[in-house]
Parts: sequence; C-alpha cells; structure tokens
Amino acid sequence: MKVFEIKNGIIEYDEATPCVIAKFNGFMASEDFRVFLLKGLEFLVNEMNKTGKEILWLADTRSHSVQSAEDTKWVSQEWNPKAYKNGLRHVAFVLPEKIFGQMAINNYAKENDQSTENQMKIKMFNSSRKAKDWFKEIKKLDSVNI
Repeated sequence: MKVFEIKNGIIEYDEATPCVIAKFNGFMASEDFRVFLLKGLEFLVNEMNKTGKEILWLADTRSHSVQSAEDTKWVSQEWNPKAYKNGLRHVAFVLPEKIFGQMAINNYAKENDQSTENQMKIKMFNSSRKAKDWFKEIKKLDSVNI
C-alpha cells in the first residue's frame, strides 16, 4: 500500500511482513529528504501505533545517491529520537549500488552506533527479500519471548 510519494521517493506499507518501506530513487534535495522521512514517521505514529505491532523500517536505498553529512546528522539527532520514542527499534537497509550512497548509509550507521540513547538495531542487506526475512525472524523471536 502506497502511503506517500515525492519526487525520487515512495513510502509504502507492507502488511505481510509488516514493515514500512522507504524507497529512494535517486538524489533528494535536503528539504525533500527530510519531508520524505517525516511523512514516513507520521505514518508510523498515526497508523502503526494503532495496531500495537512492532514497527519495522526498511530503507530501500538501492537507487539512492549521495546525501549530505548535515542530512545524515539530522536523521541521527532529530528523526531517530522521534522514531524511537514511537516504537521503532529495527531498521534494515538495502544497500545502494553507488559508492556515494553507501557512504551516506555507513555514516548514518556510525552515528547511530555512537548514540548512547535512541539507538536502533541496524542491518545491511543486498535485497529487500533478505531484509524482510530478518524482520520475520525478529517477529518469531518476539513471539517466543512473550
């Protein structure tokens, strides 16, 4: 189900997994990038929290290009705390094909790992299927631990 679309990006919800999928399709200007992520967060807060299900976020960045260091820092310092407060704990990345996109993702992961609070569990994958398999494993572990 498509939730939101912007130039070079689509936010979808995959009920089967379940997870929010943020698909990046090329370069996003800083303002568009932030609006895109905030719309995804808005969906998490307004819709996903109603379900009581754990919120999982899949960032499909295969076609994403470079993102500024300021935007990466904004995600870490502004977006992450809000997402964490609203239940997001696991983020999967389908890695970009281009090295500049990979650098942006690695910088984000490093920022997240250095955080002492609001730290997400992040894993990198080369396909959406593998990322969703990880989410399904998380779901299985959660149901066993209840």
